[in-house]
Amino acid sequence: VVLPHRTENYGASRDPPEKQAPQCAVHNFPHNIDQCLVLAHSEFVGNFDTAPREVSDFLAKGPEWVAELRAAGENDESILDKLRGDVRVTCGAPGGCID
Repeated sequence: VVLPHRTENYGASRDPPEKQAPQCAVHNFPHNIDQCLVLAHSEFVGNFDTAPREVSDFLAKGPEWVAELRAAGENDESILDKLRGDVRVTCGAPGGCID
């Protein structure tokens, strides 16, 4: 029920400011310095922390690491994506690392 001069409309209040930018905006359209810094940090962590750690886990555990990821719901393509690009891993034939 809407009552004139008694019911608050959407324009009468302001949304609270966002604490951080949504990931889709950060990765597709970083247009201010804060979003650029978030994107740079995300790329740095992915390239120099997460990816090397996952490859190290694969080299240490091998098939056990693959089985853990499969049990967590990862498909073979996403598992191979985690290993691509690291010179320490040579899979030979496609899928050779996870067979």
